Amino acid sequence: MAHGCQAGLQREACVEVYEARILRGEKHYTWHKFGAWASELGAQACFFETQWSHVSSAFTEADQAWLLNDTAVILQALGRLTDALEPMRAGLPIELKRKDWPNAARRAGSLSELDLQLGDVPGALRDAEQSVIYADRSGDSWQRVGGRAIHANALLVQAAGRGWGAFREAEQMQADLEPKYPLLCSLLGFWYCDLLLTGAEREREGRRRGGAGRTARRLRAVTERAAQRSSG
Repeated sequence: MAHGCQAGLQREACVEVYEARILRGEKHYTWHKFGAWASELGAQACFFETQWSHVSSAFTEADQAWLLNDTAVILQALGRLTDALEPMRAGLPIELKRKDWPNAARRAGSLSELDLQLGDVPGALRDAEQSVIYADRSGDSWQRVGGRAIHANALLVQAAGRGWGAFREAEQMQADLEPKYPLLCSLLGFWYCDLLLTGAEREREGRRRGGAGRTARRLRAVTERAAQRSSG
């Protein structure tokens, strides 16, 4: 791959070697079978003119956005969170230019989560708000649910107890889409339970009147949610 890219054959190296033989189609063989994140990062580095912000102009804008996103994922997996910000943020203008709203919503949401990991709460809120906007533009109902949950989680981190409205809105949207599964699940459900538990902890510390009753209700709600997801 390195020799092919140095010879100006970036697209050929990408299609015939990287995609066909390293990724093996869309299987991401190196990730899922070997966990060879560092080796794949070394392969992807061949496609960059400037690490980790500019992919070779030999690629289409769509391919540039794809490579930037995958590089950000790999850097995160390797614990290089600060480095991951650059490719993740560099891909967003490409998606906005192409009006690729679903991918723009996903990328802004990922940026918000990465901001939180790095302790940048104001940045997380800004990116989460943008994720909601792009998700609404996409018309994708599930993206709209996810965007609101990401925004709610950023609000929760900003100030304990915030985020109720956004979480409830996201869960109502999911219930409308999938009546058999009305509760937020997976990571989104975990975030909602985190908010419930945060409220219970604050009330248990006696910061609010009548806290005992609310604490019991919130703890019961978390238990019921966990039981429903386990039996679902």
